[in-house]
Amino acid sequence: MIPFLSLLSNPITKLVADKVIGGAKHALEKKAMIREAEVEAIKQTDFAKIKKDEAIAKADAAVRKAQANGMNNTWRDEAITVVYLSLLVAHFIPWTAPYMEQGWMLLQQANEYFWWGLMGVIGGTFGLNLTNKLKK
Repeated sequence: MIPFLSLLSNPITKLVADKVIGGAKHALEKKAMIREAEVEAIKQTDFAKIKKDEAIAKADAAVRKAQANGMNNTWRDEAITVVYLSLLVAHFIPWTAPYMEQGWMLLQQANEYFWWGLMGVIGGTFGLNLTNKLKK
């Protein structure tokens, strides 16, 4: 037991013990500082704003989903497709071909705004459905 006591009075043992105790104190102080910083950050966090932003995002997603689901039940695409196919077929029916030719002559005189509007309707109808289908 006496050799053990001499080990405790050894200066090297004291130096090692001081380093170990100092390292442990430093680690505890560091953890305390980190905890203190986390508590301060939590105090400054505006949880009401976060909840509000989450609610707005959720409502916005619900509206977009409802709009997309509403588009699924319309006959608009089918109606426009039927009209265009009817116009195409009418070019080849002998008793409607002269009327189609007259119609194209009249359309050549149509205002530019008419064509832009027509392209908007067609692009809006078929373009939106195409992009929705590509997203899935």
